[in-house]
Amino acid sequence: MKLLATCLTVFCLTALVGCASNHATDLPTEVLSDVPACAQGLEIEGPRTRANVVANLCPLLERMETIYREHCAANPDLAGSVTLRVEVEWNGEIGVIELLDSTFEDAEFLRALRRPVEFADFDGWMRKDEDTAVRCRLVFGR
Repeated sequence: MKLLATCLTVFCLTALVGCASNHATDLPTEVLSDVPACAQGLEIEGPRTRANVVANLCPLLERMETIYREHCAANPDLAGSVTLRVEVEWNGEIGVIELLDSTFEDAEFLRALRRPVEFADFDGWMRKDEDTAVRCRLVFGR
């Protein structure tokens, strides 16, 4: 019983200290404020908030930028844009991925850009019956 009381006390103190902290999070400022510069026109349809989508999307965009830089080694003139529509299921799994528009002719590059999204998972969401559609135009260039 004394152990349980001690654990509860430690838990409550930790929660109070965490809530009273001036440091809300250790996430980079750009994650909290908006999407990285390569992404334009983020559109969200569904119950997820913009903050939730941005927090889950930023690691994918960073991976896509890395893929772009890797492909630039073989093709220094690689530049353009691609518009993706991604359906995120309520449990965070990625459903349909659609390539709506692209100025790239390099099919291998487009397949490589898709891979991080195919294997991604967003945080689960509270509403079990609604999915979220995310549309984003990505611009790559030097």
